[in-house]
Amino acid sequence: MSTQDKMESKPEVPTGAAGDYRSTLNLPRTDFDMKANLTQREPGILARWKTENLYKTIRSRQHPKGKWVLHDGPPYSNGDIHMGHLINKVLKDIVVKYRTMQGYDSLYVPGWDCHGLPIESAIQKELGPKMRTMPVDEIRRQCREYALKYVHLQSESFQRLGVFGEFARPYLTLDPVYEAGILNVLAKLIGRELVFRQLKPVHWCTFDQTALAEAELEYDNREDASVYVKFAIDPLNSHWPAGWRNVPQHAYLLIWTTTPWTLPANRAVAVHPEHQYVCLSAGTQHLIVAAKLVETITKLLETTDMQISAAVPGIDLCGIKYRHPLDPQRIQPVVPASYVTLEDGTGLVHTAPGHGTEDYQTGKAQDLEIYCPVLPDGRYDQSAPEFLRGKTIWNTNQNIVEHLKHGGLLLHQENISHSYPHCWRCHKPVIFRATEQWFVRANHESHLVEKAMAFVERVKWIPAWGKNRIAGMLQTRPDWCISRQRHWGVPIPAFFAPDGKILLTEKSVHRVAEHIGKHGSDAWFTHTVEEILGSPEWTDKALNIDGSWSSKHSFKTGELRKGTDILDVWFESGASHHAVLEGTHPELGCPAAMYLEGSDQHRGWFQSTLLEAAGYRDKPPYEQVLTHGFIVDAAGRKMSKSEGNDIKVADALKENGADILRLWVASVDYQNDMPCSKELFTRTGEAYKKIRNTIRYLLGNLYDFDYREHVTQPQAQSIDTWMQYRLAILIGDTHSAYDQYEFHRVFRNLYEFCNVDISAIYAKAIKDRLYCELPDSPRRRASQTMCCRVLIYLIELLGPILVFTADEAWRAALALPGMKEHFPGSVHCNLFSESVKQPAVELVEHWNTLMPLVDDGLKQLDSLKRQIGLGNPLDAEAVIVVPQSHPMEKLMKTYGPELEDVLGVGYHRIEHGEIWAIKIHDTRELYPSCTRSWKRRPDVGSDPKFPDLSARDARVMGELRRQRKH
Repeated sequence: MSTQDKMESKPEVPTGAAGDYRSTLNLPRTDFDMKANLTQREPGILARWKTENLYKTIRSRQHPKGKWVLHDGPPYSNGDIHMGHLINKVLKDIVVKYRTMQGYDSLYVPGWDCHGLPIESAIQKELGPKMRTMPVDEIRRQCREYALKYVHLQSESFQRLGVFGEFARPYLTLDPVYEAGILNVLAKLIGRELVFRQLKPVHWCTFDQTALAEAELEYDNREDASVYVKFAIDPLNSHWPAGWRNVPQHAYLLIWTTTPWTLPANRAVAVHPEHQYVCLSAGTQHLIVAAKLVETITKLLETTDMQISAAVPGIDLCGIKYRHPLDPQRIQPVVPASYVTLEDGTGLVHTAPGHGTEDYQTGKAQDLEIYCPVLPDGRYDQSAPEFLRGKTIWNTNQNIVEHLKHGGLLLHQENISHSYPHCWRCHKPVIFRATEQWFVRANHESHLVEKAMAFVERVKWIPAWGKNRIAGMLQTRPDWCISRQRHWGVPIPAFFAPDGKILLTEKSVHRVAEHIGKHGSDAWFTHTVEEILGSPEWTDKALNIDGSWSSKHSFKTGELRKGTDILDVWFESGASHHAVLEGTHPELGCPAAMYLEGSDQHRGWFQSTLLEAAGYRDKPPYEQVLTHGFIVDAAGRKMSKSEGNDIKVADALKENGADILRLWVASVDYQNDMPCSKELFTRTGEAYKKIRNTIRYLLGNLYDFDYREHVTQPQAQSIDTWMQYRLAILIGDTHSAYDQYEFHRVFRNLYEFCNVDISAIYAKAIKDRLYCELPDSPRRRASQTMCCRVLIYLIELLGPILVFTADEAWRAALALPGMKEHFPGSVHCNLFSESVKQPAVELVEHWNTLMPLVDDGLKQLDSLKRQIGLGNPLDAEAVIVVPQSHPMEKLMKTYGPELEDVLGVGYHRIEHGEIWAIKIHDTRELYPSCTRSWKRRPDVGSDPKFPDLSARDARVMGELRRQRKH
């Protein structure tokens, strides 16, 4: 069918902005159909990208703006991806694709955390008791295979989501070169005397039998016994306060604790030196408590017959000694401690230096024994009281309570629910347990923290509250326990000599790093010390048992024993700024432009990276940090597999396709927790259809458009000028939203542009000229040009989010004549086009004046539809009322035809009245209908050659016939 025949045929009224005109206009076939079928289409597009090696093409093109690298935080390779992975990887991909289309060299190297407890625990579950008898190298082999299995599965899943990156050469923490990088960072910290070994309490998981870092804890409510215990004063060994000569010396110190199981390790009672204390006497009970807590204690005594001694400061109690409640032969002191508060309890604190950070500090200050009678599996050892030996601490609270009750030392008992730290992997409660561990000197007195705090000031935190969050964590953090008592990880390369001296220096660790870089960390467990150090003797500094250093010591490598501790996985991942950005992938460079992870990484990866870098670098390891919230269900509960409220990404992909999931990610405000449900995906799918159908509509309007010949500027008073203005606003606002990482604004801008600006206004306004004007008329070609321009910009702006749909639509657009000469083969290889020039200010003001009139007219049309059944606006006319000689009269005459099209009515006329207004009239009984344009107009039949056509349509048909004859 010729173009003239197409234009003669009677067009259907489009159903919204994206009516399917193919049947009536005989459009050429394209790959971009109305029906999305994402779950079927997307795998085919993925396959084509791989065949074409699209990512390599993107990387090989010019990047005029230089380098901009988002460094990937490594997820654990220990299971299928979940919704948290989805939000994280899609957000990263949106950022990287946007920066790439801006013209940056934004190389993305995905990474995986392949070591540590999550993977070893999974193998432990698979192997069961058999694991205890297996050699270390076999356990590590199975861990490696397990990790690599999930690296592959997760990689495939991320690519299925449309994520672009160096998936053929990712970074893995089990890569020998990466492992060497970890040890080289450790060596630098050792060289600056930031690493030390000490017996001190750390968070300990009795189930996994390993130390834990702060970042490996989660807090949950737990019910425990709350007890008030009387510690009997030993008058023979006590120095009584001068103001208490009349106080009976057979009194008791009253303490309160929620961990009765720590009482065997008690080595002191702490009081605040400046708080006031009294002896509370009730009958035969004489209890020493803080003066401000007397009222609380009297409620426990359930008596009003009391006497209270004179108050003395806590420092005066520090001459008192007491008998241990579970071992009366042990005499122990009252000691001062400034951390004692009066918020609860008694004002006297049971102190077990082997089971608490503050207790430990008091123990060191007062030269107390750092005693811990608890074995790695949580059972009491043989030094504990006989009735507790071999029992698990979690089962002994009641035994201890009964023992105290039998001895008359229990004043009160009740159960309380309180927030308590749990292991992040097994979700079981943890304890403080004193063990020999390796630490990085990271407390608030360390220059390491000072430097890290200075780095915080130089980083841009998104959202801004992230700065205060990480600064607060740094200010209060303890020394960093970096040793773990497991098998699967990078070893801490410490060598122990028979005389107790330890070899762990910058020089020795660099040597081990070199060896592991060649052979992998398994070599630590399978090679001899001499093979690792490369010499039968090694002269270096030595760490002594007391923590001091010998300046020079000669070690015989044959006598050295290799340590069995491995490094904290947070240390491993934290070293990625060196191991990856300067090691396995030096083309990335350091610092990274951005780190992007969940908000929990302020105490995890963000912090470990910052501390390690502060140990030896002069610049922060990253320039920007962006954090997102967590996925929650419709009820606001954290989504997790254990809770049974999770949505599997694989299932969501099968039901929706990747682009709808990506659009959902873009639509939510990621700075807060993000509700997720199947209903929300369905709702997002509806928004996706509107966007897709808008693209389809624009493509349909260009079926006879040649980009080389028909690029026409809009007429000044045309609705195309209004669309150019709206497009310029869209481009500016959307780029601004992208630049500020406010992707929910990007989504809202693009959706509203499709739904309102195009569908509700522009599509209606240009329908008549597209299908009823002469094919080459300037008015029609100008609107086609604007449709083409909108199409290009819309696909570009959608490109970072709707990666499959944008690519598909771009290929369909390239099928138009002349397009391939100006644009690359994929939108993902394209740079954003230059911004659209704003129309003249006066033209914008004209449309700003007219649009309220349009709104009023549309409301009247809707009212007529409801009241009298006026279903087709072409059966109505718009009467524009203006006062005579009013300045608006000229404007209305100029814009009248455009208003007619914007309202979608068949006819317009201007009449004079007192006020400027618009009136919509039903003309079904007044004017005949044009059989070509369906417009009811008074000029239908004005040309006798075409009695069923309006004057305009008669002229068009006459010209078409003339062209056909010639």
